[in-house]
Amino acid sequence: MNRTVRTVVCSTSIFGAVFGLTAPALAQDEAPTSTSAATFFGRLYTPGGLTAEVAAARAAETSFSAQARAAELRAAAAQVDDALYAFFPRLQGTARYARLSNIDQPALGNLVSAPNAPSGPLAADAVLVNVPFAFPVILNQTTLEATLSVPLSDYLWRLPKSYAAASGNVEAAELSERASRLNSAHEARLLFYTWVRALAQVEVAVQAERQVRQHLRDAELALGAGTVSKADVLRVRSQLASAELLVVRAKNLADLTTAQLRVAMHEPSRERPGLGEDLRELLPPVEGAASIEALEEEAKTQRLELKAVDLSITALEKRTSATRSLYLPRIDAFATATLANPNQRIVPSREEFDGTWLAGLQATFTINDVLTARSAVDQLLAQSEKIAAERAALADGLTLEVLVAQKALYEAQAAEATSARGLASAEESYRVRKALFQAGRATSVERTDAETDLTRAQLEAINAAVDQRVARAKLLHATGRDVSR
Repeated sequence: MNRTVRTVVCSTSIFGAVFGLTAPALAQDEAPTSTSAATFFGRLYTPGGLTAEVAAARAAETSFSAQARAAELRAAAAQVDDALYAFFPRLQGTARYARLSNIDQPALGNLVSAPNAPSGPLAADAVLVNVPFAFPVILNQTTLEATLSVPLSDYLWRLPKSYAAASGNVEAAELSERASRLNSAHEARLLFYTWVRALAQVEVAVQAERQVRQHLRDAELALGAGTVSKADVLRVRSQLASAELLVVRAKNLADLTTAQLRVAMHEPSRERPGLGEDLRELLPPVEGAASIEALEEEAKTQRLELKAVDLSITALEKRTSATRSLYLPRIDAFATATLANPNQRIVPSREEFDGTWLAGLQATFTINDVLTARSAVDQLLAQSEKIAAERAALADGLTLEVLVAQKALYEAQAAEATSARGLASAEESYRVRKALFQAGRATSVERTDAETDLTRAQLEAINAAVDQRVARAKLLHATGRDVSR
């Protein structure tokens, strides 16, 4: 339960505490035909108004926590792209120009040449020329080079596992985003029913105030007739003041829950919406609610949080396996094409572009990489153990969540039945005590007690009806049945 829900629950508890302290002041209304929870909900019902599902949908759509998870999803998707690009052979191009300093090239002697003679033995009359032998000094160097590198060993050991780990992280991030939206929707449903409870309590408080005013009028008439004392009238007036204060507090609580619901939905309008969910309708039974074992198993298979954690653990295992590949030598195939002026492979050098190439295999083994890889593997294993422990704790929490929700549903169902009987008895008791008081055959205290019992029974009937819907929503969320909504 988040801070917003806790605030509302605390506010509701305060309302109940105040009611307990000021109960005598809430017990005087003209006897209604019916004061059941359905009556109050019928007064609040507005066709086309806000429902729990609408509130949940708006909260899920605008959830900031879900937006944060969506950003994490985009980051995970980018990591998948990186893992995919690692499969591509590495192609590198280089263009370089250099101006060299002039040097004095040493002479290597002279060569004798017959420039006009054909290849082969020289004729006796061939003209011989003495030619100095030296390498030319070329001061301008221009090189165009392309290198292709193919990580052969990575294709076998590292890249497939890295890609699988990145893909698993994406799936986990997707489930985390969905789970975050479901949690926001669930919290909005609980806020919605807390808001409904507060609205109904305002109706009860207003009716209780009317009862006190009627009691005061009857007491003043009885004082004139001499059947009650001045103290009785003053006590009823004190009760009226408490009832008026309770109305103010109930309305403030309704305003607070309205604001909290509006914030959860990120609704800019400050107008109080109408209640569009008819709480007088009977709820269908929750299928399979009797078997706690089946509910717990359903939660373990349906809840997205567990699925996301499982995917994260699998992704870590893949990543660990990929890191272990650094224990082995790295094997690369490479090829380089060079177009240079002058080309260093051409001897003697000449001032023109010449193209050459080379290709081969290379095995690399770095001891330092093995040491760092081992440290990285240890960190990944520790992280995996941590997540596994958190997963076990999450599973335990879900088990308790399901159990609490199931028991709360049974309790709410029982409370709805008993509160209906208690309310019927309280209504009849109030009707009789009021008539006896007006006839001078009952004391003001007896009538006050009957009024107090009636108001308390009304609140219990309202709470039972709302609690049943709250417990139902909690059980559906705990078992993961809201995933398919």
